[in-house]
Amino acid sequence: MNKRFFPLSAVLALAVGVPAAGAADGNGGAASVDEPTTGETTPAATDSIPSESGPAATGDKACVIIQGNIADRGFNQSAWEGAQSGGEAVGLEAQYIATSQESEHQPAIAAYLDQPCQIIVTVSFALTDATAAAAAENPDQQFAIVDVAYTPPIPNVRGLVFDSAQSSFLAGYLAAGMSQTGVVGVYGGVKIPPVTLFMDGYAQGIDHYNEINGTDVQLLGWDFESQDGTFVGNFEDAARGKQIAETMIQQGADVIFGLGGGPDFGAAEAIQSEGAGEVMMIWPNHDGCIAIPDFCDVILTTVEKDVEVLVDQAVRDAGEGTFAGGTYVGTLENGGVGLSPFHEFEEDVPQELTDELQAITEQIIAGEITVESPSLPA
Repeated sequence: MNKRFFPLSAVLALAVGVPAAGAADGNGGAASVDEPTTGETTPAATDSIPSESGPAATGDKACVIIQGNIADRGFNQSAWEGAQSGGEAVGLEAQYIATSQESEHQPAIAAYLDQPCQIIVTVSFALTDATAAAAAENPDQQFAIVDVAYTPPIPNVRGLVFDSAQSSFLAGYLAAGMSQTGVVGVYGGVKIPPVTLFMDGYAQGIDHYNEINGTDVQLLGWDFESQDGTFVGNFEDAARGKQIAETMIQQGADVIFGLGGGPDFGAAEAIQSEGAGEVMMIWPNHDGCIAIPDFCDVILTTVEKDVEVLVDQAVRDAGEGTFAGGTYVGTLENGGVGLSPFHEFEEDVPQELTDELQAITEQIIAGEITVESPSLPA
């Protein structure tokens, strides 16, 4: 399979004839980015609300636009690997553009519209408006967007969203059950629905544990009622993530759920160095023990979003001529979200707690427990 990395400046050089500069990393500086490795992907079933018809685009490329670092060992990397594996299966060449700010989104999409892209996959809630505008102006171009569901659906856009409140509910219950101090924490990168959705589920899982067990585990970093909490302000500042984790540790938190992207690496470092072996972390999106094995000794579990599988399927469908727009939702029931294995904490999690998590999973799937959030995908 051919894999090609196009920094935004290089693609714009092709489109408008300006000289190419270095690729922008997640902190806005010039840097090269190592391409993540790709693996085999088996598409999972998804709930869907398909549109009545899709476009009839043609091309030989699967084109991806991300914001930040492609090799983040998480959200962006998972989408990129899904595009690669899906493209390989149907003969599409995968390539990507890395953007660092909103002003780059529309030019990046415009540059791809001038290339033979069978499908353009945009990977960020921040690309919501730019993707919708481009799709409306180019009804024959196939698009997919991660973490966005349009209402009403756009015929040539497939929204790939996740009910991560469900899996975060499990994580909250687990965190409360594992805490020895009775204090746990959570923080986000930016206050946007795909982040606060996790936080809402986490808070409700803790409340459920308290209700079932007659405990009073406290949550730092998020208040469900006011819909406000602790945020880094971006998805790049590892130093700020470390500072937040250090503060929460000082306040007694012994399980911290990081939802910051780059800041999570700083938080993991703080937990590893200052947690005295008594503080655990919950990682987001992609199994942390696989993504960052050096921090596996502090990662209790990961609240997974199977971005790779849904992107893989969208690219395959585009290449096979079966693409349809609409909304595709990953849930506990279809395997689009869930908790990773406990890895190094496998023997530390009581069997009774494991059994309770399985029972709660079944109750959520059956509708006996409803996880609420104003950030739920439509």
